[in-house]
Amino acid sequence: MMGGCDTVWNTFWTGGVCPGCSYRWEITICLACKKFSPHENWYHWPPRPIDEIERQLEAERS
Repeated sequence: MMGGCDTVWNTFWTGGVCPGCSYRWEITICLACKKFSPHENWYHWPPRPIDEIERQLEAERS
């Protein structure tokens, strides 16, 4: 059985944890394409250092 209590909230504000019942949602659906994916895949932390990003962009241009 899935958890939840019908609380409406923004899942990304709480890392997928319902503020109503504290259930941790492991998957999240994309509202654009209607596909499910692990909730943790939506986050890209920690952000990459700018020099790493610049190296990647330069490599892609080559």
